[in-house]
Amino acid sequence: MLQLCHTPAIRARLALLFVLLVAGAIGLPASASAAGALQLVSVTARNDASVCVPTMTFTVPDPGGTASFVAPYGSATFSFPVPATIPAEGTTFPLTITGQGTNFAPALGVSGSIVSGGSVSVGTWWRADESGNPTGGSVSETVTLKPNGSATATLTVGVSYCTEFTYSYEEVRCGRTVNRKPQAGRAINEIRLVAVQQEVLVHRAGCDEELWLPATRDMVLQQGDEISCDPDGAATIQFADNSTVVVRHTTQLKIASFFTEGGVVKTEILLKMGEVAATVHKSEATRSDFRIKSPSGAVSVRGTAFTTFYDPGSKAMLVTTTEGEVEVDPDGDGLGTVGVPAGSEVEVLPASMSQVVKAGTAGARGGSTRAAALRRVAAIIARNNAACGVTTPFGAATSVKPAKGGWAVGVRVTGKRKGLSTWTVVRGKATPINALARTLAKGCAVRR
Repeated sequence: MLQLCHTPAIRARLALLFVLLVAGAIGLPASASAAGALQLVSVTARNDASVCVPTMTFTVPDPGGTASFVAPYGSATFSFPVPATIPAEGTTFPLTITGQGTNFAPALGVSGSIVSGGSVSVGTWWRADESGNPTGGSVSETVTLKPNGSATATLTVGVSYCTEFTYSYEEVRCGRTVNRKPQAGRAINEIRLVAVQQEVLVHRAGCDEELWLPATRDMVLQQGDEISCDPDGAATIQFADNSTVVVRHTTQLKIASFFTEGGVVKTEILLKMGEVAATVHKSEATRSDFRIKSPSGAVSVRGTAFTTFYDPGSKAMLVTTTEGEVEVDPDGDGLGTVGVPAGSEVEVLPASMSQVVKAGTAGARGGSTRAAALRRVAAIIARNNAACGVTTPFGAATSVKPAKGGWAVGVRVTGKRKGLSTWTVVRGKATPINALARTLAKGCAVRR
């Protein structure tokens, strides 16, 4: 944690700091081109020894974007969770000062060409009460950031006069994978792929719909990005609050939103197809508001572990809780919100919902749930997709519907072989039905 220095005489510079912040729009002039997303590429720090006595060893912010100050007349914690990515549509983050003092006027501000209004600042003055005891509290202002079309941009954060942090951003361009790390390590509000297995593709927000990039380990993601996994693909997404989402076979999702507001990390993932396993981090220092949404409903959690499955063909969502409890809110008319405790699950359809039952049994037919039935088929396709030269197309590629004694499963493939493969799953056994499914099951072997 950075320790700041201060003297009572410096308090007179409070007004000057605010004036400088208002006047200091830093960064390249806006161009006429459409604004793209921005990625943080470096963080630098400067200590002004002329106003900060004695001179302190200066370091860049920790991942929490905080700094502390302690003096005989007061103490404060400054919070400035500057985002690692700024989507094209913009984002927000708070400036917050918390502390107390007997004659203390802390200040915190940010300026730059991508700051709405040019600058935002927050400050206060804590004085002793009638008994000579310190007074204190917390003050906060919200900063709105929006790319302006420039290829680069700079933000400057001033912390109580003697300290200054400079955040440099570059535009995220379509067709180029962004893997660059901030010089100071991970930044707040960062989303990163920490593990990638087999073929996983990423679609950048704002890029052409047909442009998908190969996912790589340590790739930085942003709000609006989409992920698509092959039948044998898998990836682990890690958020700045240490929450993780594991994405597996034939899964497609979109990071609908990710930002910090009022000290709460808010995340919403749109699950378009497949299955994800989420572990939501819970701590005293970081509060999380985590949601996974599908066309059939939403799952809300605050510190737990669970899986969510969605099949676009049947519009069925299956939620299984392994730790803690989740809240499932169906979209269907007349369907009420339910809590799903650890070891339980619920299946949600457009017009109906199962009871909350033991994990592995919600809506089960022939000994399998919809999710388990699709896993059986996906495992066969994954085993042979390289030899067959196939993958699942973007969009609705699966369907799991009731059949006699079990499930009728359809998986659409594209590549060297195209079409809808059809299968049945009964008592845990997947059986190919049509010619394409039989070819895939045999590994596309060619008879000579």
